[in-house]
Amino acid sequence: MDHSSLSQILRGRRRLSANGIRATGTRLGVAEQRLAEFCAIENDDAVLGAVARPGFRANSRWLAMTLGIPIDAVNVALQRLLRTGALTMASQQQWEVVRG
Repeated sequence: MDHSSLSQILRGRRRLSANGIRATGTRLGVAEQRLAEFCAIENDDAVLGAVARPGFRANSRWLAMTLGIPIDAVNVALQRLLRTGALTMASQQQWEVVRG
């Protein structure tokens, strides 16, 4: 990883994707279970960020293509966000991030 990218990540100015988390965590010797947790958190945050953006489409496939994550990971993230109350779906086309 480039030193400037690492610096931006450490300062919170850049985020790692779930794939980046897995690759970096593996090299650092982070346990697989913890890596899975970190990847899930990143996918959740990515989905919430996309829902809050202008031009959002309430569609799992669109989210997967836009975010560059597998559709299964999007669907798992959506289920987790709905279960925890971080996201609501008022209708098929109206999804809202719940600010807590």
